[in-house]
Order: sequence, then C-alpha cells, then structure tokens
Amino acid sequence: MRGVHSSGLLRVVQVTLCGEPVARKRPGDTGTRRRISQRGRFPGAPRKDHSEPMEATIADDHIRFRRYSFRGATVHPAGVIEPSRIRDADWKAMRPEIRTTFGETLFLSWRQQSEMERFCARNGVTRRFRFDVWGDLLEPFLDTRFEPAQERATLVRLDGAGFSSREVAEIRRRLTPLMHAYNFDAMVWEWAYLGLFDLLNAANAPIVDRAVQEELGEPAAFYDWAMAIADRPHSSEHGIDGSGADAS
Repeated sequence: MRGVHSSGLLRVVQVTLCGEPVARKRPGDTGTRRRISQRGRFPGAPRKDHSEPMEATIADDHIRFRRYSFRGATVHPAGVIEPSRIRDADWKAMRPEIRTTFGETLFLSWRQQSEMERFCARNGVTRRFRFDVWGDLLEPFLDTRFEPAQERATLVRLDGAGFSSREVAEIRRRLTPLMHAYNFDAMVWEWAYLGLFDLLNAANAPIVDRAVQEELGEPAAFYDWAMAIADRPHSSEHGIDGSGADAS
C-alpha cells in the first residue's frame, strides 16, 4: 500500500483490489475511486508529460527563481522572493508551496522539500495548511469514476469553504475544455490528484493546444483568478498553524 500526502493530510491511498488499482479518497469520504482508463501513473509517480516548469535556488535569505513558466506570476519568467514577502508556506504539500503577502502561491520542485523547510526555519516563516480548494474543484477532470456519495462529500467541503454549488458549476464549466485537453487529449491520464499546480500547467504547458489556452483570456488575469480562488479559504480554520517548524 502506498500513501500520497497533500498539504500534510493523507490525500490518496493506492491499493489493489482483485488486481485493479483503486484509490481511496481523504478521510471523511465514503466509497472508493476507480480509474477509468487504467493508463495513468500510480499516485506519487513522477509526471511524464513535460519537464519541471520551474527552477529555483534556495539561499540563506532568499529564493531565486531562475525559471518560472507560469505566465502571470510575479516571478515569471524569473525573479527573487525574500522572507519579507512570504506570508506562510507548506513544505509538506504535494509540491512545496510559498504563499506571498499578496496571496500568490508559488511552487517549488518536490525535490526541494527539505531545503525549503530549513529555509523557513531560518527565516521564521510559518508553516500553514490551507484547504485544497482546487483539488476539489478539479476532481471531475480526473481519470476516475466517483460514487454519488463522494461527489456530494466534495460539494459539502467546498460549501464549507464558501463555494456555492452554483459557483462550483461555473468554475468547472469554464475549465472543462482546458482540463480535458490536458488530462485526456494530452494523455496525462492523472487519476489521483489535480490541483492548482496542474491547472497552471494546463494553462501554460506546450502539450495543450494553444488555442484552448487562449480561450481562457489574458494569462495574467487568469492567473490572478486562479490565485484568488486558491486563497479564499481561511487557513487557520482548516488545519495547522506553526512558526518555522512542523506544527502538526
């Protein structure tokens, strides 16, 4: 059995049932999730759809993004982040995350998890778990079949974070062409987890038809929209809050 952790919580557990991989969702959900195509990778396996969209160097008192491919980001195509601009972070997320004082989420490579933890400890940066709203919003675009009870549980979580069923439907409707082009047409076949990082990848990666990406509108405006949605839930109401070290 293999576990995949997202934002410090058990997000997905991959098991085998009668020879067929089955994914169980995070605690609180009922039922199981079954892959549709059987073509995707196992949870936690490296993505093979494209190279890392960022390259960063972590120094004692700053993080230098030598390459950051997400259009609209304050560090695109390159830039520097100092501790004074960092509101909080989560180095135990599926991908290490930095949240700036302006509400922007910046990602680092998963290989830099330990290095980022040490950076935060040196500079007194708070580790904070934030409700993974994009993980729930993008759930229908996974290569997975969901039971009705699971779909209802997802809507309940989103409602608790301030997203009405109508708003959820509107967000998903806007993103349907993009996420279908990314996960199915481009044959990524992700079946366990899609989040904010994957959304930004879909909006920028060359594996997606540029015409589909252009339908999203001006890249910076789309980026800001995605960031605002990610930052809406109140972190302190959904998880841990500690300074410079693991607060779990």
